[in-house]
Amino acid sequence: MARKATAKATKETEAETKAPAKDEPKYGVNDLVEASGLQPASVRVALRELGVEKEFGNKYGWNTKKDFDAIVKSMKERSAKRVAQPKDDADEKPAKGKAKTTAKATTTRKPRSRKAKADADAE
Repeated sequence: MARKATAKATKETEAETKAPAKDEPKYGVNDLVEASGLQPASVRVALRELGVEKEFGNKYGWNTKKDFDAIVKSMKERSAKRVAQPKDDADEKPAKGKAKTTAKATTTRKPRSRKAKADADAE
């Protein structure tokens, strides 16, 4: 029994003495969300569009305030460009479904049945 207790105790002390993970950045996406006011998914899309690399394994993150501020500045510039840039009608995709026409068709439809044709001829 004494062996099990010592093995358990050594596992607990090893877990306590381990240094914090080096893969944790000081500033991350959540800090960028607070700084920009956007949703986390929108922030990540913007980071991809800006070409920012994931430096902490599979995460976006920055260890210095200078790097973080540079990203915040570039995101603000990106949003200002998107707001100031007018949309071209030619670049927009047509709406799905049938296109609505504004003018009424001037041609009359031909009757489909004999009875309807006879009625139309009688008038």
